[in-house]
Amino acid sequence: MGYNRAPEKKKAEPYRTPSSFGSHKSMVATEEQGGDDTLHSQLEMNGMVLLFDEKGLYITYPERLDSGFADTRRYSGDRFNA
Repeated sequence: MGYNRAPEKKKAEPYRTPSSFGSHKSMVATEEQGGDDTLHSQLEMNGMVLLFDEKGLYITYPERLDSGFADTRRYSGDRFNA
C-alpha cells in the first residue's frame, strides 16, 4: 500500500495595500471600485472616506489615513455594501 501525499497548501496572497491593518490614502475607492461622485460627496460632508482593500469597501475617518496605527473600521468586519 502506498502513502497518500498530503495536499499542497496554497500560499496566502500578499497584501496589495501598504499595510495589513492600517488605512492609507492610496486605498481611497475609485469609481471602478464602487465609489461614485455623489457617494463620495455625501461621505465627505459627514467627515468620512470610502476605502477599498482586499476584502472590499469600508468607510473610515480621514484622520485615520496614513496615521501609522491600525484602523478599527478596516479590521472590524463591518463592510460597506453599495
